[in-house]
Amino acid sequence: MISVREMELWTSPGKLYADSFPAEVGKSFSTELPLASNIFIALNSVPDEIDSENLLIAFEEGELAVGDFKRFCMLAGFECDEYNHLSACRFLEFSYGRKVAWIHLPESTDSESELKLIAAWTREKGLALVDPDELYCICV
Repeated sequence: MISVREMELWTSPGKLYADSFPAEVGKSFSTELPLASNIFIALNSVPDEIDSENLLIAFEEGELAVGDFKRFCMLAGFECDEYNHLSACRFLEFSYGRKVAWIHLPESTDSESELKLIAAWTREKGLALVDPDELYCICV
């Protein structure tokens, strides 16, 4: 059985991206990179209750301020309700960046060269490539 390394693509904080951005990233990844067919990207773009829960935790722990959330929602045109999944998701995206995709990279003899291609493409796109198992960015 081949081991698979799961990588994440993140946006930078301080910017809102269009709803179509993850799909655009996926298309660009699939068409611009000459990678093996067993390397693929899975998109992550659906706001849900986890976003509201994470926002409430950030408020409780003092990482984010309710006043900043309300100001953000008013300026960006979102509902000022931390239980609104879209509002919570977009504020977290603006505050921390947004995970837009996972990259499934089977570990093989070519995985390091494939990773270098992915890292260069990631830099070109202004994204961050994160190894969630090691908790560090491979490139920003």
